[in-house]
Amino acid sequence: MLPLLAQKRDVGASGYGIMMSALSVGLIVSGFIIGFFEKCFSKIRLILVGLLLSSISILLIGVYPRAFVIVGSMFLLGLGLNISNLPIITLFQTKVNPAKIGVVSSFVFTIAQAAQPISIALSGILADFIILNTLFIIIGTLLLLGTIIGFLLAQFRENKTIFINIKESH
Repeated sequence: MLPLLAQKRDVGASGYGIMMSALSVGLIVSGFIIGFFEKCFSKIRLILVGLLLSSISILLIGVYPRAFVIVGSMFLLGLGLNISNLPIITLFQTKVNPAKIGVVSSFVFTIAQAAQPISIALSGILADFIILNTLFIIIGTLLLLGTIIGFLLAQFRENKTIFINIKESH
């Protein structure tokens, strides 16, 4: 949807490049600071904070679709993506039986890769029927609601994870 956003905002290829650069800078910055945050917060809490940042950034793009807000939101999205993704990878490495980590990682990676073209196709279809700003608001709101539920779930507050049984199984 980002190329469509650049087209609708009439910023051209250079505007799209700036948006993607801001995303990349957010990814890089979060890579540097994640080590500090991992010492202060649980991995589950970091995942949820990353999802919260991502949902806020997507909402901001829908609510305030101005160039500087979009660029700032893309930076925030980059932060959120890495802050949520890096602890997920760490959890897999620490909670999955080392003999099975290749199989589990391959499965998760395959599912994630398979979901990309589906989400791109679905967002393209939805963009034909729903105003782009509204679509960003809907997606951001759904992600925000899921994140809030994650913060409220007892097993996440107690730092239990769904991965515990994977390591113990044969």
